[in-house]
Amino acid sequence: MFTETELREAMQHSAARADDLIAAEQPPSAPSRPSQAVDLYVPIDLVPEAGRERRRWLPLAAAAVVVAVAGGGLFLAAKPAHHSPTSPQKGVAAAAGRPSSAAVAAPRTAITITNLVTIPGTNDYTLTTGTETLNAPAGFGGTQVMALPAGGFDPAKALTDPHPVTVNGTNGYAGKALIYLIDPNDPGQASKAGRPRNTLAWRAGDGSWLVLQNIMADGDGFVDVPVATLIHEASQLKVQASPAPLRSGYRARWLPAGLTLTSALASVGHPALSLTLTAGRKSIDIQLSTVATNVVPLGGAGTASKHIPGYWISVIGTGYDRATAQRVLDGLDLSRLHGPQSGWWTFDQAVNG
Repeated sequence: MFTETELREAMQHSAARADDLIAAEQPPSAPSRPSQAVDLYVPIDLVPEAGRERRRWLPLAAAAVVVAVAGGGLFLAAKPAHHSPTSPQKGVAAAAGRPSSAAVAAPRTAITITNLVTIPGTNDYTLTTGTETLNAPAGFGGTQVMALPAGGFDPAKALTDPHPVTVNGTNGYAGKALIYLIDPNDPGQASKAGRPRNTLAWRAGDGSWLVLQNIMADGDGFVDVPVATLIHEASQLKVQASPAPLRSGYRARWLPAGLTLTSALASVGHPALSLTLTAGRKSIDIQLSTVATNVVPLGGAGTASKHIPGYWISVIGTGYDRATAQRVLDGLDLSRLHGPQSGWWTFDQAVNG
């Protein structure tokens, strides 16, 4: 049986002899080096449990490491050691910065125009951000229809004195509103909108809101369309809850960066008459016409035009110089313009060609 003192002295003697043996093994010409660190890579989750898709590895340097798992936890115990600078581990940086999946490049030009419904017999459509405007078919007395997304219209706020009505078996509302549903509190537009007029609102089969109004100017002799007449006309519209089959006969192969397609004037069976792309206060407007046009630049807008068989095409660049407008014009792909509609471009293809 050893006493406590004898055990302590034996351990100290063993440690000293081990140091002597290690020193004796070093080459005479080489300086002694401290012990090298050992890199242990432990997986660390960087995403919540429900969406866990990737892990990264955390290096832990130690002369000796003990790993134990108890009660679902991970414990690391390291014996103190002298550390020396270590060279970067190959592959560590790549592993640390590697994304979980390949990045998907966003389209060069975003699209925000709204195309919700089709009305047979209506050829001309104006698509803007949040609203689709359709000229009512011939014989409907100067009215127009607007289609808005299900969450983009509130009759209680948009109509004055809204009251429930039935439109072809569908619940709707009638009241008064400014033309084009212009906000009466908009100081820049309300003063130009004239008097409020009878307005009818009801839902299409997909939940979109349809709004029917008289669009005649309210000058001398103006007579508004009675609500009963609006209800009768609305019941005659064979609204189809599907986007109108609109296409573009040309495609832009180059556009300035940062633009968004915010407006399209198009006609069923005819190439797009106009596409408007905006970036803040800047805009590029591409216009196609079957008649000669004389584009007058406003506010220093850069313009470029040319005539091709059957069409006149112009590019107006508000906030852009003429060289930019000319580059857009020169880059237009017109190879399918005179072909069948089935070969024309979708709006996405037209601005991301």
